Amino acid sequence: MTEIRLEDFLSEYSVTVPEAVKNGMIYKLTYSKELTEISFYVKFDNLVSYEDTVKFEKSIENYFRLERASLYPSYQPSMFTMDYYPELILKLKRKIAAVNGFLDGADVSFENDTVKIGLKNGGYELLEKSDFKGAFSRLIHDEFGIDIKAELEGELKVDADEFQKRKDEYEANIPKEPLKPVQQTQPNPIVKPVSQSEYAAPKPTETQYVDLSDLIDVVPDSGEVVMGRMVRQPAVSIADACQQLNNKVTVMADIFDIADMKTTKTGKEIYTYYITDYTGSVLMKFFRDPEKDDIDVGKLKKGVTVVVNGEIAYDDFSRDISIKPRSIMTVKKKQRTDNAEKKRVELHLHTSMSAMDAVTDVSKLIKQAHAWGHKAMAITDHGVVQAFPDAMNTVSGMEDFKPIYGCEAYVVNDIDPVNI
Repeated sequence: MTEIRLEDFLSEYSVTVPEAVKNGMIYKLTYSKELTEISFYVKFDNLVSYEDTVKFEKSIENYFRLERASLYPSYQPSMFTMDYYPELILKLKRKIAAVNGFLDGADVSFENDTVKIGLKNGGYELLEKSDFKGAFSRLIHDEFGIDIKAELEGELKVDADEFQKRKDEYEANIPKEPLKPVQQTQPNPIVKPVSQSEYAAPKPTETQYVDLSDLIDVVPDSGEVVMGRMVRQPAVSIADACQQLNNKVTVMADIFDIADMKTTKTGKEIYTYYITDYTGSVLMKFFRDPEKDDIDVGKLKKGVTVVVNGEIAYDDFSRDISIKPRSIMTVKKKQRTDNAEKKRVELHLHTSMSAMDAVTDVSKLIKQAHAWGHKAMAITDHGVVQAFPDAMNTVSGMEDFKPIYGCEAYVVNDIDPVNI
């Protein structure tokens, strides 16, 4: 879109716009299909405070009755200054609960493209687990277009009682209930600039098995951590997760396709998986350093069920919604069973030989019926009998199962004359 001054863009509406925001130039505007969310991407010649950013967002939300309005500022690289550091921390507090408290009173310095943060309240472990350094660097890249690293030093630990208190406060901020779905139909994604630098997946120290008794349709104790750590947050549907872009979510889904692995110039491997829970489908994408990350990608195969915790967002590179996992577990689903005392016999069934009506191979259907304890099953494809040979070969050796060979035929009355 052609750049336009923000205040001029909103001139027809009685919206209160903070003075520091008025002269920004809008270069991109995105919104959801139902117009419940809107994002402004704006270039500024002056640094905008976090306070003014929030005021603008709330003003837009209230005036237009939106669920969410977001302002993403863009500055010239030369405008970066450590005076802006407090504003960056305030923005990160929105996303990372661990930022609250641990960075209070920290000594901050900047040299050699690195921001060194001297902690005085400990919290190094929780800040590392929450990927604070990565989030800090990405935020600077998104706003200033420069690559700045973050280092944590100083008092990295606190006494046990204080650490436990901080940890309890941090975990209390993690959602314990599923995200509430927004009542709208598949919105267009809100596009947020994504940094090209991705964090390397955490390295698991050992194989971990977890209790999944709280998850429906999952075999208890079948969960195995293949990346990060055990997932404790309850899973939400992918349809609901897609309503909460740029947030951390947990989903349980099946892998239905796998893209070819790619290697970056730095030697990192990019893995992309297509996952679905049958309410929706998204990408699961992560980077793996073969020299550092001990991730058994061999366990992530088609048909495997995974529980994934990570940030869901629009990926500019893939041009689709994807989850960047912090943790991945493989789980086993409970097999569907037929518990009826008297088993039924299916007398109307189509296989993949019924064009435009069914896609399942006859051998799979017979094996499933036999596993459920059924004694027989009919095959009634549309006007064809091509499934009979495979059916015959499948039941070979099944002494307690009988195939009923049939056909859904199409007939015409050739006895009574028809006058045309």
